[in-house]
Amino acid sequence: MFATTPSTPAANVDAVPDETGRADAVTGRAAFFLGRGHRATARAVFTSCAPGTPPDPFTLACLPVGRRLLEAATAEDFGNALAELADAWTTAGYGYANLRDGGPLEPDPLTAPPPDGTPFEDCGGYEDCGECEVHRVPKPTRWAWYSYAFDGDRVLCFLPRIYHDTIHGGYWNTVHLAPGLPPRVELTPAGRTYGESYPATAALDLPALAVWIMAELTTLGRRDDSAIWSHIRYAAVVNTTLNEIRLLLFGLADQGPDESGNWSDHSRAFQELNATIQAHNWTNQIVSGDCRFGYFDHPVSAYDLPASRTRQRPPGTVTVVTDPRPFWP
Repeated sequence: MFATTPSTPAANVDAVPDETGRADAVTGRAAFFLGRGHRATARAVFTSCAPGTPPDPFTLACLPVGRRLLEAATAEDFGNALAELADAWTTAGYGYANLRDGGPLEPDPLTAPPPDGTPFEDCGGYEDCGECEVHRVPKPTRWAWYSYAFDGDRVLCFLPRIYHDTIHGGYWNTVHLAPGLPPRVELTPAGRTYGESYPATAALDLPALAVWIMAELTTLGRRDDSAIWSHIRYAAVVNTTLNEIRLLLFGLADQGPDESGNWSDHSRAFQELNATIQAHNWTNQIVSGDCRFGYFDHPVSAYDLPASRTRQRPPGTVTVVTDPRPFWP
């Protein structure tokens, strides 16, 4: 598992199992590309052999030339570092390195995973199943192991999700090397979309973010151009185990529609409330469940008040819980 920052969920990547027992058994592969998707140009394939470690980002970061490759800022820097890394990889006994300049690559034609990842299940390349996207004729359309690509102005790493020899999709990540010996590899899914308020609160943990959100909603409630209720008071419960925020709304549950029987004011208020909160979040259309926090609100009614007092969750408070259950109280 790769080290990550608190705001970057750890990537769930297991080592490729070696079940052959042979000293030269393949333990992993990595492909290197210029660009991503069907227009990418394959530049190299690295293979690791037992007892060597697979060519994952953590292994590359242990080598000075590997760090230069991961931090390359131009395609030329990427190509130069790749040639040096190929020599180092073979000389150090990690395995074999096959450069495009030295002849055909295996498998060839080799294609890079598309920018939006590969969400489909695959056999992992262990058997010629004829059904998966690796073995489907007339040519493979994806790469089932680690991939690195220089695209735009940075190096990206594609992580396959490996569970018991089976690939369940994968996705591209930006790579950042934090100081240390060896450097700490920080991987962030490249498909994230950040809310407009995220930069202002990126350094806050979830309890502090809940305080910020309640203050922001209270301020909006005092403005004439906002639909947020002016009389509502807030409390928050933060589950740091599940990264969820539950917002308690006091003074709303017992209210009905306006004099004309219209609920539109409440609808607009809830829309603005959700938009305000989600502006601090990130979303990812490629990686399911990849977000900064999960959120749901709960209008507190007269029936909830005794329980709220018992749990010491009155207005103006933030309660931190660590309950791993999906429907935590």
